[in-house]
Amino acid sequence: VFPGPTSPDATCLVFSSSGTTGAPKFMELSHRMIILRMQSNAVEFKDKTGACLFLFPQHSPPSLMRSICALLCGWSLVYSDSPDFWKKAGVTHIFASPPQIREIINAKEFPHKFHKALIGGDNMPDALAQSLLDNFETVVNTFGSTETNIILENQKHLDSDGNIATKTRWFDSQLEIVDDQGMACQPGKTGAVRVKNDFTVN
Repeated sequence: VFPGPTSPDATCLVFSSSGTTGAPKFMELSHRMIILRMQSNAVEFKDKTGACLFLFPQHSPPSLMRSICALLCGWSLVYSDSPDFWKKAGVTHIFASPPQIREIINAKEFPHKFHKALIGGDNMPDALAQSLLDNFETVVNTFGSTETNIILENQKHLDSDGNIATKTRWFDSQLEIVDDQGMACQPGKTGAVRVKNDFTVN
């Protein structure tokens, strides 16, 4: 019988990063860090209920955290590549990468305009954003990594003139420009970008 965690900072989950920002690596999440990530993700699901769809594999860290959070907030989870089934199941939110959603848009007709597409894993080209806004009321390009959580969103919608309007939102994170020794760079100097928040894996 599992006796329970020894402390909130004890390891609860071990998983591998995707490798999109370098060589894949294993990392540990504590109970405390999982709760903090859930609280951050809950912004998307609290105060309403519905059904969300994931085109990412269920076991991928972004899907896993969001899936658990959605369930805890009373949402239903749907896994399908059929827009007709999305409508039948009452899907309002779709989580996907640019290639995943592009493949479906190019191959299938959408039965109506869905509420929101949340696109992560890569930058979203303007042409894809325009195509998505023909099928979704709001399109969100999310940025983050397995080592942390979603730290930035670019929310896009069509304004009254039919042009794409973008609103940027940060999630409780700080950005630092650091040198090779991990020290903050002086103004005007170049370096690497480091993200700091309460749910970043060391």
